[in-house]
Amino acid sequence: MKDKIIRLDSHIHLGVCHNSLKSRNKDELVSTVLDVKQYIEREELSHAVIFYSDKNEMDELREELPNVKLYSVRWVTNLSQFPDKDDIGIKLHSSRGKSSKDEYGIDYTSIKLFNYLQKLEKGTKVFLHTQGSTSVTNKARPWAIANLAIKNPDLKFIICHSGSYGLHSYYPETFHKNHTFTAMSHELLVRESIYAAKNIPNIKLDCSILISVSHYKSKLLVEYGDFLTASDFPFCKDSPLVSIKKQEKIIVSVDPLFDITQLHEKNISFLEGIEWGNYVRCI
Repeated sequence: MKDKIIRLDSHIHLGVCHNSLKSRNKDELVSTVLDVKQYIEREELSHAVIFYSDKNEMDELREELPNVKLYSVRWVTNLSQFPDKDDIGIKLHSSRGKSSKDEYGIDYTSIKLFNYLQKLEKGTKVFLHTQGSTSVTNKARPWAIANLAIKNPDLKFIICHSGSYGLHSYYPETFHKNHTFTAMSHELLVRESIYAAKNIPNIKLDCSILISVSHYKSKLLVEYGDFLTASDFPFCKDSPLVSIKKQEKIIVSVDPLFDITQLHEKNISFLEGIEWGNYVRCI
């Protein structure tokens, strides 16, 4: 009998998805239960991390997908919110615009966030959005997350996007003062994320998104070898890049010897709080 496919997407949004301050689209993006269900079925996912904003929708999605292992993560938009008992963790956003509830993105360097993190249970996963700016005033740089991880060794920190989403940050074929500088800045953030994950044991990276075989982000992460496959659905949902199947092809194109199944199994082990090596396939 053919083994069931093991495929993980660690970054899927369910419900209201708040846009950033710089977004051209000021309307809030909404990802419905049906949207997420159809995406998961299209990608043939066996496991998925769901960032939800409404617990009832999360429960409905579980009912719709009884054969998919779903890890629920609460999208925290203010520090009065805490994960539900069924959640593996929380998602935080900095540099987000005002939401419909008059809330804002979280400052990763604030004492309020530090005090909040102290209240979370040991082993809680903390997913943090990162923006593509190397400015010293950027409070969503990987170094800010590294600082949080060092101060909270009992929590698990995931640097979403590995410092930079990756779009609009290509190196031009010939030097261009703006495009070259932008690509260089974004590459530095990816390298900063990898450096943090290599040196701090409670940090892990989320690759969303891998753009192409030749893009520096794909090369750097595949060379590092330890990252969560992630789509950021439904952002850019009409793009072929928002696909775990597409990401798998990019990974093995960068390194034909890369073991995709082992990567997924290792990441599932991480999400379930099991030491890698003790993971037993259960599907």
